[in-house]
Amino acid sequence: MNIKNNLKKIFAISLIAVSLILVNNESFASDNSVIYGGDRYETNYKVNLHCNLKDTDTVVFASGEKYPDALSGGNISYGENYPLILINKKGDNYKKSLQNYPNLKNIIIVGGEKTLSTKVENELKKKYKVKRISGNTRYSTSKEVYKYLNDKNNTRYKKIAVRGDSFADALSAVPFARKNGGVIILSDNNHEYFDYKVGGNVKGKSNNIIKGKDRYETSKKLVGNFKEDSLVVVEGNNFPDALSASEIAGKYDGNILLVEPKYDKESSELMKNAKSTFFVGGKVKNYKKN
Repeated sequence: MNIKNNLKKIFAISLIAVSLILVNNESFASDNSVIYGGDRYETNYKVNLHCNLKDTDTVVFASGEKYPDALSGGNISYGENYPLILINKKGDNYKKSLQNYPNLKNIIIVGGEKTLSTKVENELKKKYKVKRISGNTRYSTSKEVYKYLNDKNNTRYKKIAVRGDSFADALSAVPFARKNGGVIILSDNNHEYFDYKVGGNVKGKSNNIIKGKDRYETSKKLVGNFKEDSLVVVEGNNFPDALSASEIAGKYDGNILLVEPKYDKESSELMKNAKSTFFVGGKVKNYKKN
């Protein structure tokens, strides 16, 4: 038996097999991490672990039940690279998360008492410096976040208007806004001027409008502006997991792509072109490509 010739044959067959696999299987960019838990809070916790921001001195608290204030909180989490912790109705699920941040000094609460009661806030103040950012409505809370970021960084951020009654376009707009030197604002003012408006039926005036026929097309248009950056893929009708995605997008200076149960060709191309791709949420892990 000629062992050398047999080895050559085996090697050749292996190369053919690998080539067939590569031709017949669509591959996405490197990483392809799938992050999900049994519910929105476990998914959020696992996102926090994945991002590994253990040296941070600041975290952001936002509601896991009501998306408007959490969207505003996503501005801070993404732009400042702070962990975003979604709080449950009882306000008692944050302790496990805080154990992951030994250098923690500051907690920013975005939203009123429905996000976190003053009783819990006062307990936290015994150990941390706590700042609550809130207004009388989701719109005023959004503007308070904008003011906070301007004051904190001593700058004038561009105003990116989004609807306050729909999470989808606003979520995709967070990375777009920060990469363009802006902050999303939930708009309820037909007369105010904004640097950009993202999505359909957004109140306000602007010379720059980005929108598609639906949330998915709008998302693809936003991602297309930075298509070679990292990409976080989330299910377009699941706002809690999508909110957690903003932390990963901030960690990797990436974008958020909303998808339907079957990826269309354009979404698949965006995933392939991305520097790295992350999938967040229990539903999106089971999605199939067209």
